[in-house]
Amino acid sequence: MVNYALMLIDGILEDSRSRIQYLVNIQRSHKKEKKEDLIGVLNSFLWQNNQAETIQRDLASHILAMLIEAHEYKNCHIEAKQFMNWLIEQKQNPTVNINAYTFALMYLLKTNELAKDFVEQGGFELFHR
Repeated sequence: MVNYALMLIDGILEDSRSRIQYLVNIQRSHKKEKKEDLIGVLNSFLWQNNQAETIQRDLASHILAMLIEAHEYKNCHIEAKQFMNWLIEQKQNPTVNINAYTFALMYLLKTNELAKDFVEQGGFELFHR
């Protein structure tokens, strides 16, 4: 069921990237009954998911990267850094497909603050194998 839900959300976003604004609106809603911390949910999901296959983490990281960029760094800097750390940790024991990894990393590195953190953490060493 989780696979299906993530594939559906990812497919909807891939069909039209502007639809990410619907998720951002849920994240930013001032109405308690409509607000949900989607970034926090996806971030927690990535850190806790230990399925043998990578498909769930691939899809979640894809959605999370787009959501963080659309929500803007200033509104989710802690979660963005946590996600970046999760990506950097993938070098030790990869639990995500290289295509999903690259997509997420490139989306995050478009943000100057995250690019700076990436360099300071020795992120470019990820590419020396």
